[in-house]
Amino acid sequence: MRERGKFFSDEISVTKRFGSPLTEFEGENLTCTQTNMNENTANKRQRSADRGEKASEQGITRESSSLKEAAKALAKDTILHELLPRFNPFKLADLQEVLSLREVFVDAGGSRVRVITDADLKEFYFETTLGFRKDEFTLANWREMKTWDMVWHVKQQFKHLRFTTYSKEQREYVEHPLVYPPGKLDPSPMTKEDIARMYSELTYMPERVYRTAIAGAHVLRLVKAGDVIDGEEAKRYLKWACCAGLDASVIRGLARKCDRKYNSYARDAAQQAAMGGHTDVLDLLASEFGAEIGGGCLIWAARLGHNAMIDHLVEKYGLDPNDVAGGSGKKPIHVAVFGGRARTVQHLVEKHNVDIQARLKRFEQPGWREVDGKNASELALSLADNPKVGVQCAARTEIATYLQGKSSLARNEAS
Repeated sequence: MRERGKFFSDEISVTKRFGSPLTEFEGENLTCTQTNMNENTANKRQRSADRGEKASEQGITRESSSLKEAAKALAKDTILHELLPRFNPFKLADLQEVLSLREVFVDAGGSRVRVITDADLKEFYFETTLGFRKDEFTLANWREMKTWDMVWHVKQQFKHLRFTTYSKEQREYVEHPLVYPPGKLDPSPMTKEDIARMYSELTYMPERVYRTAIAGAHVLRLVKAGDVIDGEEAKRYLKWACCAGLDASVIRGLARKCDRKYNSYARDAAQQAAMGGHTDVLDLLASEFGAEIGGGCLIWAARLGHNAMIDHLVEKYGLDPNDVAGGSGKKPIHVAVFGGRARTVQHLVEKHNVDIQARLKRFEQPGWREVDGKNASELALSLADNPKVGVQCAARTEIATYLQGKSSLARNEAS
């Protein structure tokens, strides 16, 4: 297993984890659209704002050319609470910068150290600052998992890279093998320890963030090699590029390869940009390619907790956060509850005055039919006690408590 293990040596360049050097493109600076989450009191929010002002005064910015070099001179608390919140993990360039902090370097005393540990990234950056749920870290509890379960979860991360094409010879659709990034191997024959070593990113990184990075790096490799064909393949690559917040030139090039007779490619790509929290990408698609900016964008922004994207969609495109998205029967507050995004629920209620009594209608997704007809508070309580949904119950309970309090306050004011 030495060949596999070498890809996870401490000295490895973090860019190789996704198979794409950062120098392959010039990433445009993005203001991080995620703000601190899971802060339950006004005092904590104020302390976070104070830290941000202090960081600005000290010249700590997310545009620094080398986050790792700048962070070496800072205290860990400053890095975790002042510097990292400025980076959006759904933007590939930002994520690569953040992960560079866990690389080993030799300090002035000759000791091998890291700026921050994997546990720091998971607990303070992804969970506390960005509000990801504990169940979103696929291999965090790998020691308690069965080997087959680990294999299944790892393979799920790469299924979105698999293509299905029609074979004229076989007269049927043929599913292509899974595509693994450079340095990654099929986990099927591995032991639990080998899987955890090979795919260690999934122990401290949310699976959706990991999938986005994998897809973005995959697109960059193909674009660099000139291996992108027109049509449906370009449309799929465009969506991945938008979700990963790739450079505008890459997005423009892919969009021009799509079938521009219909603008559904731009609409779908805009929803992916909303999923990643990239307001500049969404504006580019709308202004240059006529993307339809609709309720689907609001739904994805609420589902992933991108409060700044919600504000952007409401203020610039006039979307109503009380509207139902298409024929799904879902509203942004419903999907925020589904995702356990407590801070986004609070943001929707307090800033956008959404109707917390609005009831879920016609939601027929398997496993969720029992919640049909419930309002946001009832939905949170129902899902907190529902083992089928597999989402951290504490977040739902916190949301239900908050919404019940708002409902009681409204009733008291009405009376």
